[in-house]
Amino acid sequence: MYAETANHPVAKPSLPARLPAAAALIWCGAFLASAAPWLGQLNPGALIAAFWTFEGSDYASVLAHYSWAPRVAIAVLIGFGLGLAGAVTQQILGNPLASPTTLGVEAGGQFGITVATMFFPGLLAFSPDLVAVSGGLLAIGLVIALTWRLGFSPVTVILAGLVVTFFLGAVNMAFLLLKGEWLGNLFIWGAGSLVQNNWQPFMELWPRVLVLGVFMVLLMRPLQVMQLGQTSARSLGAKVGLIRVLALFLVVLMSATVVSRVGVVAFIGLAAPVLARLLGARTLSERLIWSSLLGAGLLLLADTLAHWASTWGDGSLVPTGTTTALIGGPIIL
Repeated sequence: MYAETANHPVAKPSLPARLPAAAALIWCGAFLASAAPWLGQLNPGALIAAFWTFEGSDYASVLAHYSWAPRVAIAVLIGFGLGLAGAVTQQILGNPLASPTTLGVEAGGQFGITVATMFFPGLLAFSPDLVAVSGGLLAIGLVIALTWRLGFSPVTVILAGLVVTFFLGAVNMAFLLLKGEWLGNLFIWGAGSLVQNNWQPFMELWPRVLVLGVFMVLLMRPLQVMQLGQTSARSLGAKVGLIRVLALFLVVLMSATVVSRVGVVAFIGLAAPVLARLLGARTLSERLIWSSLLGAGLLLLADTLAHWASTWGDGSLVPTGTTTALIGGPIIL
């Protein structure tokens, strides 16, 4: 009986068709919704070409090249990075509600930029990434300190992350009340805005996201061992503490780098991995890949909704962070 069983290898679980279908639907819907307002001014070919060139005599073409195309590109890039960071966070903590948002990392990044703006503007001018990373490390350090003795219980980690988020948010608000004339525009930006007027932010950001994404993928094998639990992973020789620290450090770098460029874009790192898992992504590699792709599509869709809301309203800017919160809130519930 055992010989017959050995001759029949266990088939690898097939990927449910609904997962790529849902990803394609989100991507196509988000891109078409984003492009729809431009189709009356440019034909589809010229609109696609706006990602790399423009017609100098056509104002719509120039505007599409320097406004619409970089906004779409940076939404896809940031959504990709946050989706990947969220999947790694949930894997390393074994917590389906863990994400850079619920752990306070993004609030910490904004806190770091706020403090630097008020007290160390020279440091902010030198490197906004360094300032944001310092704030993110402070936030994740507080969460770890609060939950270390309880073994990173899922509920405890989320509660600690929310407490840290609320605390840093309250400190940020206190600074705003005291120095509103200096920080007003900073907090409007901090709500998460992907409005672009050139390609420079995208060109500065994509190498960082790519490098951090590669490092996260290189941790995939150690992360797979973590699925067995801390005791089993240690018995197999895995350095659980080191793996966890490295993974969380990469998550902080990814999230804080995004915050330093576009502000707090909440809940994409939570929504994308949860959606990928609900749609049938079973293995770690599938979750990392599809969380990244779904994160990019979800953020492009949320940013398009924010742009539409700004256009249909009285001209007031609706931050992208507002629409992403509308996506993430129901997922937490």
